[in-house]
This record gives sequence, structure tokens and C-alpha cells, in this order.
Amino acid sequence: MNGIDAVAIALGQDWRAIEAAAHSYASITGKYKPLTSYYIQGDYLIGQLEMPISVGTVGGAVSTNPAYINTHRIMGNPSTVELAQVMLSVGLA
Repeated sequence: MNGIDAVAIALGQDWRAIEAAAHSYASITGKYKPLTSYYIQGDYLIGQLEMPISVGTVGGAVSTNPAYINTHRIMGNPSTVELAQVMLSVGLA
């Protein structure tokens, strides 16, 4: 979660809501379980991270704060799906 939080903060996302959703999802069965799983397939280590994540790329602070505008621009103005994929990839790393 530390990496996901860092990306969320840098890009003007609500990192507290992302944290809350992740922790709720991890305990959805009544027992706290990991969000990640890893396995070996052939010569590759495969990692998977599953969690609900809601991000935005338009509106609010993302559209008015110069720091967030610039970080989105540096990333090539990703779509919400691409932004969520980046965040989850950092979470796996």
C-alpha cells in the first residue's frame, strides 16, 4: 500500500479512500486476507493484485492544482484505467 499511496498522493487522488477500500476488501470474508498472490509459470514469476480502486483524471484538485496537472502531464495524461493499472503495478512492485 505504501507505493500505491505515494502514487495517489503525487497524482491528487484520495489516498485515504483507497486505503479504506483496500482494507475493507481484504477483510470482506470476515478474515483479513492478502490482496496479492504470486506464482511461478514456466520461467516467470507472476504477481496479481486485486482490490477495488477508484481514481479520477478530470475535475477537482486534479484540474486546478498545478502540481497535479504537471504530474499527470509527465505521465502522458493517463486515462482512469491506465492510472489504476499504474497504481496497482507499483503496489505489486
